[in-house]
Amino acid sequence: MKVSSIRTVLLDMDGVIYLGKRVVPGAVAAIARLRENGLRVCFCSNNSSKSRTDYQEKLRSLGIPSEIEEIVNSARATALYLEETGKLPCRVLVVGGAGLGEELSSVGAEVVVDGVTEADFVIVGFDRQFNYETLTRAFKALEKGAGFIATNRDATLPLEDGQYPGGGTMVAAIETAIGRPPIVIGKPSPYSLLKLLEQVGGSPETAMMVGDRLETDILAGKQGGLQTTLVLTGVSTREEADEAPDCMTPDHVLDSVANLPDLLV
Repeated sequence: MKVSSIRTVLLDMDGVIYLGKRVVPGAVAAIARLRENGLRVCFCSNNSSKSRTDYQEKLRSLGIPSEIEEIVNSARATALYLEETGKLPCRVLVVGGAGLGEELSSVGAEVVVDGVTEADFVIVGFDRQFNYETLTRAFKALEKGAGFIATNRDATLPLEDGQYPGGGTMVAAIETAIGRPPIVIGKPSPYSLLKLLEQVGGSPETAMMVGDRLETDILAGKQGGLQTTLVLTGVSTREEADEAPDCMTPDHVLDSVANLPDLLV
């Protein structure tokens, strides 16, 4: 049954549009068709290792043009959180990729250099270079009283040949060491989705969140008041969706984002 009320579509990226460097078959054509029919298509990722400009370039390379205001990831959402809650100026110790540091710097946070353990916040995302030295440095900063912020808790990251450990594993290691939980900015919090809608002039009542993970994408969408669609090209399965509690039960389940125009146009 077609859904006629949707005006804005928020797409997760990893596991929805692509798996690593491989685009999901039909994704590019589907996004183009949605736009041709007047829908605003935006992009919302929990992966904090890249900046918005990095994602804009990756999407462009796949044949999906986008405006910078159509993209929010957990790195950008964390930067907005610091800005909106009056935490700036501040010094941040970053455990994560260059994109996370770039987004934090863009709002005026000072990213402390390697070896420094004095900071106002330890901000943790996906870090391919994570090791014992990184863990120790974060632990020492937290021990000295730094605030603890996680961009996300995703346990896994879907790539071309299966799933790999995600940013949540780095968060868990640091949390275990320090013995206190972080503030979590990314999905399942609806914060990033609502900021993205705000940027493009959309509203939750006429928006749909499309993702591959029940416990983040779908839960965030439902908590934010959006319609939700699970696609089966990433992490969660149809069987898991059938057995999910109400708070994580998607409104729609599709084999792929390639099938989304059949639902919406």
